[in-house]
Amino acid sequence: MAKKLIIFDFDGVIADSFWLAHKTAQKKFPDITEEVYKDGFEGNIVDWSNSVTNLKRADIDYDAEVAKEMHLVEFFDVEDAIVELAKRYRLAIVSSGATAAIRAYLEREGMQGHFPDILGWDVHANKHHKIRFLMKKYSLSPAECLMVTDTAGDVREAALAGIDSIGVSWGYHELHRLEKVKTFRIIHKPEELTPSIEEYFSR
Repeated sequence: MAKKLIIFDFDGVIADSFWLAHKTAQKKFPDITEEVYKDGFEGNIVDWSNSVTNLKRADIDYDAEVAKEMHLVEFFDVEDAIVELAKRYRLAIVSSGATAAIRAYLEREGMQGHFPDILGWDVHANKHHKIRFLMKKYSLSPAECLMVTDTAGDVREAALAGIDSIGVSWGYHELHRLEKVKTFRIIHKPEELTPSIEEYFSR
């Protein structure tokens, strides 16, 4: 039997990176507020960034700017859960960040081996496309897959691919934003991750 697939978002779930993402967004959109930036994650942040017209825009290389300080980004306390989950499930990362930067970060933390598939914005801008790619690659049904994310936009993209999500409240979106979308469950501590995933797949 094929292993079930858990798809992790990276920023806000694994990496405590909101401060850097917002700081870099302010270099690109000098007038952007924290709340407006979070609004962008109600949908697909890459599409939002490319289409926003009501903000002054600077010509910067966003990924290069992030890379300058990525070494300062800390890991949320999810390492034990990832190690445990990797024994029983196939793990992947689907992100709006750059694939190379995520891979380098995980290598630095000694965690890359747990994620055979890392699909950033450079693979495809839309997360539902990348989720479907993984389902097809491993011949999995929607019921055999689950998304773990911190934003309402990701929950919506997972739903477009036909899969459910677990929301985490320690990332980019606060509880009131996550409660606007349908998740299997919203969790508040990393230690809730493994039992919630096991409960989902045992239904």
